[in-house]
Amino acid sequence: MKAIPDIRAWNEVMVKKYDVENYYEKSSFAIRWIERMRIRTVLRAVGIRPGERLLEVGCGAGHVLGRIPQGELVGIDLSSHMVRRTRERTNGRRVRILQANADRLPFQEKMFDGIICTEVLEHVERPENVLTEIRRVAKPGARVVLSIPNEKVINRIKSMILRLGLGSLFFDGEYPVPERMNDEWHLHVFDLKELIGGLEPQFLVKKITPIPSPLLPLRYVIACTSR
Repeated sequence: MKAIPDIRAWNEVMVKKYDVENYYEKSSFAIRWIERMRIRTVLRAVGIRPGERLLEVGCGAGHVLGRIPQGELVGIDLSSHMVRRTRERTNGRRVRILQANADRLPFQEKMFDGIICTEVLEHVERPENVLTEIRRVAKPGARVVLSIPNEKVINRIKSMILRLGLGSLFFDGEYPVPERMNDEWHLHVFDLKELIGGLEPQFLVKKITPIPSPLLPLRYVIACTSR
């Protein structure tokens, strides 16, 4: 992992450069299609019911949190820019948004029935600390849903597309798509087997869903329960 002297300042620069609004709404059709599928899978897995309390760790601009119609919803993000975006997106709803570091969650133990942390672990300095914090604030048996990019496959496909001169067909939106996200914006590249091994002392892994398909696993959605 590259050394980041000031993680909060670096994160603010990155979230503005790689604007999540453009990613979800103005990127190429292929990217938007995959992300819609990922979000649907995450929402089905967490399955928040009325009266339950849900936390999203790394809520970004609220694209996931804003689609949950019920429950007591809480989101945290390191970026003041993203916190403001989420508050705007969820305006008028009972959603509490806080600026906080994912590896120091400002909550008591065993508070949440469901926790979402999607496309976040690759951006943080210490993913293992974030997972420990998620376990700390999760109720026993809470539904915990993570998602990660399958960076090795993504990079291989991007390289092939660019070598064939087809970049304009896949990367033609307003979101900047570098050849390798782990050159700048992603601090970690995860191996799925190693990640699952790291999860198992604290979480029971129930289901792993490759997105968009097992033949093209660009993302993994990992549904767990806390031990």
